[in-house]
Amino acid sequence: MSSGRPIKCVVVGDGTVGKTCMLISYTTDSFPGEYVPTVFDNYSAPMVVDGIPISLGLWDTAGQEDYDRLRPLSYPQTDVFLICFSVTSPSSFENVTSKWYPEIKHHCPDAPMILVGTKIDLRDDRETLTLLAEQGLSAIKREQGQKLANKIRAVKYMECSALTQRGLKQVFDEAIRAVLRPEPQKRRQRRCTLLSKEKGAVLQLFAVTITKEDNLPQYEEYKQQKEVTKPRHHRQEQKFGFPLGGVHSRKCRSVQRQSSSSAWRGMYATFATSK
Repeated sequence: MSSGRPIKCVVVGDGTVGKTCMLISYTTDSFPGEYVPTVFDNYSAPMVVDGIPISLGLWDTAGQEDYDRLRPLSYPQTDVFLICFSVTSPSSFENVTSKWYPEIKHHCPDAPMILVGTKIDLRDDRETLTLLAEQGLSAIKREQGQKLANKIRAVKYMECSALTQRGLKQVFDEAIRAVLRPEPQKRRQRRCTLLSKEKGAVLQLFAVTITKEDNLPQYEEYKQQKEVTKPRHHRQEQKFGFPLGGVHSRKCRSVQRQSSSSAWRGMYATFATSK
């Protein structure tokens, strides 16, 4: 089999959530008998997913704080991240948003992420549930995992068990699909709300993109204002030595020409005063 397209997959998450066990179980079809932190060698093997040959590279990481400065060294050129938490560890679930998501977005802001809940075989284990109940805790439900995945904008939320291999293969198949068929980025409307000194007055700015092809009547008006609004800050600095402030009209527009295109970015301002 040809090697195919290389895909680098890095697995992150708190210590003891089962990252290494998940990787060993997936690559060797065996479950390690005892816990040894991060003894998994980087793995690379050819495979076919949805008829597409790829070479999957798996990178294990240490979740302990002692490795916080070394761990990011494995992040460059990562195609997809698996953020893992144990469904029987609420603290590892909380650390997804407080530690792992911010760390990934800082080093690899454009890499897709898949949120993975591990150790689902223990979700119904009586001894495990008793220990959690004694601490006033409970196992993480699938609905909670899906909600968190939506919050951090993960491509998918998956659950698996390294012991029983339930859902294990699907985790890595979805990781590969996230790279081969990335979801289109949804265009978000940026909104900025400013409070006026006048009681009850609110100024809201909406950023949208307007092109000549849109055939909007405002296009020519925006185009005429380009030369006026584009050097605004430069003119203010030259004339006054400081930027002007305040709202001078009930409706203001500004235009910024985008590089290498004929698109114009318009800023609409609507000024609403409560009665």
